[in-house]
Amino acid sequence: MVELVNAADQVELNFFLPGVAAENIDIQITKEAVTVSGDRPAPAQDKDKKVWSEFRYGRFSRTIKLPVAVVNSEAKADFSNGKLSLTLPKLVEKVNQPYRLSLGQDRQPVEQPALADQKEPEVNLTENSAPAEPTTEAEKTWAA
Repeated sequence: MVELVNAADQVELNFFLPGVAAENIDIQITKEAVTVSGDRPAPAQDKDKKVWSEFRYGRFSRTIKLPVAVVNSEAKADFSNGKLSLTLPKLVEKVNQPYRLSLGQDRQPVEQPALADQKEPEVNLTENSAPAEPTTEAEKTWAA
């Protein structure tokens, strides 16, 4: 059984794994999904007794697709009394963060002013940015 809680700043996952030892559990986390796999060994049975059971034994694996991206390197796990609890911090991305790119340098984030402080961009034309005068007869014809 699995329980997922999508909290404000984290995703919490609870797996109920009765009869499974902590050393038999493998947890793999990506930013999009969590996979929990392991082994629940069958108990030794007396050959003279017939046992009817609905318990499942053996290998198991369950992959849960997460509703949001998480920071998998900061995940925390706790296993107690057959309950595996995972706490996964949500990934906070700066959407459409502008970068200033200059040739020969690394890119650097551009600080954004508050929306109320933003002004229309100023356009400054310099001698180098003005269109070149047509020099050939073909360029003069197209420019006309």
